[in-house]
Amino acid sequence: MRSRAALLLYGGAAASVIALHLATNGTLGFHTDELYYLDCGRHPALGYVDFPPVVPLLARLETGLLGVSPWALRVLPSLLGGFLVALSGAYVRRLGGSLRLQGIALLAAIAAVYLLGSNWVFQTVTFDQVTWMVALYWFLGLVTDRRPRYWIYLGITSGTGLEVKYTIAGLIAGIAVAVVVTPSLRMQLRTRYPWVAAAIALLIWAPNVAWQVVEGFPTLIYLSNHRGSGGPLTYLIEIAVYFFFLIPLWLAGLISLFRSPLLRPIGIACAVPLLLFLFVGKSYYAAGTIPIAWAQGLMAISQL
Repeated sequence: MRSRAALLLYGGAAASVIALHLATNGTLGFHTDELYYLDCGRHPALGYVDFPPVVPLLARLETGLLGVSPWALRVLPSLLGGFLVALSGAYVRRLGGSLRLQGIALLAAIAAVYLLGSNWVFQTVTFDQVTWMVALYWFLGLVTDRRPRYWIYLGITSGTGLEVKYTIAGLIAGIAVAVVVTPSLRMQLRTRYPWVAAAIALLIWAPNVAWQVVEGFPTLIYLSNHRGSGGPLTYLIEIAVYFFFLIPLWLAGLISLFRSPLLRPIGIACAVPLLLFLFVGKSYYAAGTIPIAWAQGLMAISQL
């Protein structure tokens, strides 16, 4: 009975977001970036100047199957938007929260401006969100359960993320710092699993790296001339807009993560990319860390 209730809760939450997107995705014409991805997809390559190859190839695949229209191109982001809502609830479940708390997390994800708005068009942002949030889910499993298989899942997700958008390097750096400064995780570096995970990630990313070498590292030139969103103040204001009613939960969650000896690695993994992109990126780059923090915020508040 409980599993059936959970299935209905998660399925209903995801379906509501997907239905909303599918009902409204065709109301606006193509976004400029969407046309860019479509055109890149017409010229398949192992890399492009400002992003890896996966997203343009997905654009080509999707329009090849469904036809070239704004609605057809946005079907996949719509489906992934529902998945991200469900994953926000799954964080609470992994943290040991009740079904009621999971339901609150699902409602928060449905109403979060950033998650709702960013998946209305076909952009790298959606696919980047997926890889960040899935990677954090595996890392949470690794922190709480210590099962070696989570290293492998993390390696696969990280490698895929590097073929989607380079910004996941910030999260990888955060996880690496968390592992090094946490004794129980650092001990696992003596086993083969972290290194197998790293090898898998590098193997998945290798085609794009080879393309960069052959082409003279054009992405590094692009990034050296790329500017952020206007400085730390603009960065913080934009995050407040994206998640305005969830900011208290987010902050409570971050504090709670750092106060918990067990969950502190998650807090570190979230904080490092947030601080990194505060100075060298855009406000939404590290937004994929916020849902797991607000999930812990719900857990902390529920214990008061």
